[in-house]
Amino acid sequence: MPGTVEIPRSEVETIAKILGDNSAAALALNDADARIANGEDPAFYRVGKTLLVGPRFSDQPDDLA
Repeated sequence: MPGTVEIPRSEVETIAKILGDNSAAALALNDADARIANGEDPAFYRVGKTLLVGPRFSDQPDDLA
């Protein structure tokens, strides 16, 4: 997806700490933790102002455009 950038979990944790337990960042962390519990290796992506959780694309450059 053009403009998609993988961001570190620590950045999402900082956002969740600032915005609170009901923020999209906090929900993304919960989603990632559930995926980890299911044996997945999730990653966080920023697309514009949108935060996504999905599979890690380790063979891709930082900008997946």
